[in-house]
Amino acid sequence: MTTRGDDASARIDTARPSITRVYDAMLGGKDNFQADRDVRNRLHALGVVLAVDDFGTGYSSLAYLRQLPVDEVKIDKSFVFGMGTDLSDLAVVRSIVELGHSLGLSVVAEGVEEDVARDQLSAMGCDVIQGYLISRPLSESRLEAWLQARTTKTAGRLDETVLTLLS
Repeated sequence: MTTRGDDASARIDTARPSITRVYDAMLGGKDNFQADRDVRNRLHALGVVLAVDDFGTGYSSLAYLRQLPVDEVKIDKSFVFGMGTDLSDLAVVRSIVELGHSLGLSVVAEGVEEDVARDQLSAMGCDVIQGYLISRPLSESRLEAWLQARTTKTAGRLDETVLTLLS
């Protein structure tokens, strides 16, 4: 489950193919990076949303944000967890939010479990939060009931359905 910015709305885009996340396997490592670029470019051209997952760890790097046709960057939860107690983690998260926005990307924070983290991320302008603060993983039937009880539907700017979480 995700929420977007201050209005806490989750976007479900019914006009585009299902959302795909770019994991290390899709990056292909150094040997296959160039060969797999065509696949990523074709997916992006089809309108599939591509994201660099767990940004700041593993194979993710600043170069990927320049070289890949990505739409969003997901901040690794290890930085989000430490924001409340570690000024370095807070600085990293703030920098990723600013960098992502300056590159025209949507920024997602993973692992949000506390109100204070949500509030800090909102103040930074983070676009989407994910984590147990919103909900634990749910089965499809429980998710439908959860959404009906906690959201309102409106039309978005790009023909998508916007679900707004009720406070």
